[in-house]
Formats: sequence, C-alpha cells, structure tokens
Amino acid sequence: MIEEKLPHIQYIPSYDCGSGFLFTLYWPPFACAKANAICLNLAETAKANDIDFYQYLVTLMTEVPNLPIHQQLQILNNYMPWSKNIQATCAK
Repeated sequence: MIEEKLPHIQYIPSYDCGSGFLFTLYWPPFACAKANAICLNLAETAKANDIDFYQYLVTLMTEVPNLPIHQQLQILNNYMPWSKNIQATCAK
C-alpha cells in the first residue's frame, strides 16, 4: 500500500475526474480541489467546443511544457479549446 511506504503523505481520492488521481495522490486537500476544478473545467470546455478531451490533454502535456510561457503568456491563447490550432489537432 502507498500509505505504508509513504506515511507522511495523505492519499485523497478523486471521484470527479477520470484522470484525477494524477492530481490528488500527493497534494494537500485544497490543492486537490483546485486541481480537480481545473481538470473538470478543461473537460467541460473541451466538450463544449467538440474537442476530444484525451487528445487535448496529450497535446497540452506534450507541447505546453516546452513553450516560453513565462516570457510570453499570450502563447497560451493558441492552446485554448476554441483556438484554430486545437480545433484542427483535437477535433472529434
């Protein structure tokens, strides 16, 4: 069990996001709630824009870490579910 190996870390299950366990295994409770809210918001926004949520997450997780978003925050506009780039890449 994880609790036996890492007794100082509290496990908080996530029920409201398919991959939410990634966000809740090691974080404190308030961070878990915030991470789950972000995940749900991304999922609902993708659904509203007819985007394949899995493909959208794959695109975000592979491309965004390599971007200079700290210098140019407006780059993230290209990765919003309604952007033409994401519509072309992740459409259902």
